[in-house]
Amino acid sequence: MLGSYSHLQNKRNIDFTGFSASAKATIPSWQVVPHLGVGYIGLIRSKDQCKTFFVEPFAAVDWALSWINSYKEKGASPFNFSQNGSSVSLLRGEGGLKFVQEISYSWGTLLLEERASYVNKTPFSLDDMTVALIGAPGDLALSTFQEVQHLGSAGLSLTTRWGSQFDQLLHLSYQGEFGSGYISNQINVKFTKEF
Repeated sequence: MLGSYSHLQNKRNIDFTGFSASAKATIPSWQVVPHLGVGYIGLIRSKDQCKTFFVEPFAAVDWALSWINSYKEKGASPFNFSQNGSSVSLLRGEGGLKFVQEISYSWGTLLLEERASYVNKTPFSLDDMTVALIGAPGDLALSTFQEVQHLGSAGLSLTTRWGSQFDQLLHLSYQGEFGSGYISNQINVKFTKEF
């Protein structure tokens, strides 16, 4: 489970002919993300004892819950913003297969992982938001992401460990999600050396 608390000090400068001021607000918010994952690792060892192959069907659920307190800006009347408090959440479910190959060499090990999965993202308690300028006529309406997403996900990673004590590690990975008019690509590089 992950959790966070934010305490933002916001300053918005407003400057136009005949008016110059700074609108300030303190905006506290909380977020918690419980996670549940299950899987089964099927081990297949090749005739060559230096190569091992794993198949892992898996499923995971993450639920991101966020709360933000109401706030009202001060210092720039009549152009201060106000916002009601709100809570929103996003439920992300994923199910798929991982294929892992582990190969041992005299210099170290090489681990390759491929994954393919279906991802469902469902938002809750999201609706149109109205922001008001205090003392000014009219409102500003904002639309939020409200539709369920059905996505395909693919990933590929390479991890190698080497050194006299296998104390050095290099990890390269790619993760992508596609569908429902949405594309996300993520690349990670990590190097570790133990002392």
